[in-house]
Amino acid sequence: MRTKGTTYAPCRLENTKCCQKTSLGKEIMKQFGLEKRFQPVILKNIPEINNDLTKVRHLIRVKPLILNQGLPNGDHEETLVTWSGELIRKPKLDVEIHSNTERESNVQSEETKKSQDGKNMKSKEDSH
Repeated sequence: MRTKGTTYAPCRLENTKCCQKTSLGKEIMKQFGLEKRFQPVILKNIPEINNDLTKVRHLIRVKPLILNQGLPNGDHEETLVTWSGELIRKPKLDVEIHSNTERESNVQSEETKKSQDGKNMKSKEDSH
């Protein structure tokens, strides 16, 4: 099938209803997490897994895993496997959350500055 030790990403294509041995096919698909269609799953390329996948090969598409950005370090929540088998890292953005009291105090201070500037402008116009 492929070189030993590499990983690949099989993806379910067909419904398990069309499988001749539906109970065996459904069990294998559930074992590997292939319950949902078009959702790729990463599996190791070892003989035990390959033997099970050959029993449902008419229901799945197997693509090699493409690592353009290298292997992820530690946090796998930032990774995404595309339908074509490409592993993409999308780091989460750190968003600072300010409390409402901080926002309100900032808005009030800006409003007082604007009102003071308006008073200063009127007093200058009156003096001319």
